[in-house]
Amino acid sequence: PKTRAMMRKYILAGMPGAGKTVWGAQLAKMCNIPFFDLDHLIEKKHGSISKIINKSENHFRSIEKDSLDLLLKNLSGEEYVLATGGGTLMDDESLNRVITEGIVVFINSPLENLLRNLRRDSDDSRPLLSLKHEILLKEQLLKMFYKRKAKYMESHIITRIESPEQLELFTKRLELFTKLK
Repeated sequence: PKTRAMMRKYILAGMPGAGKTVWGAQLAKMCNIPFFDLDHLIEKKHGSISKIINKSENHFRSIEKDSLDLLLKNLSGEEYVLATGGGTLMDDESLNRVITEGIVVFINSPLENLLRNLRRDSDDSRPLLSLKHEILLKEQLLKMFYKRKAKYMESHIITRIESPEQLELFTKRLELFTKLK
């Protein structure tokens, strides 16, 4: 049996558009463990995140925190990959919970990659980044990053993943890190 330290509980964090969902799903497939996306689980249960945030960001953050707590409780003793929302780790309790629960990986994507990925998404899927003008969106992303940076930096691992080849290499490093933890 695997000890708690050897369990593969990978929790992905990063800015909106960093690829947490895309790379998380591929990482889970490569490791042959289940993948969960916190934002998708919230939308399944509570409806559109955009609508919730437009009414009250604090209400959304409360739902997000409760959803994370319930998911981690239900996954206790299981291996998984979890993509968190971009702001999930800004809550100190949530940050401490994921740090003690698994291996937190901050996907530190360059600004240009974030912009490219966000452009591909539909307008209402990113309520906190709904600006149309590129310069304003860049400015908003930078402000968001600097506000969140200290929390992201508490992650166990900080990496960039920009290609399937990098993901494959990263997966091997992650498996080694898991064995050493």
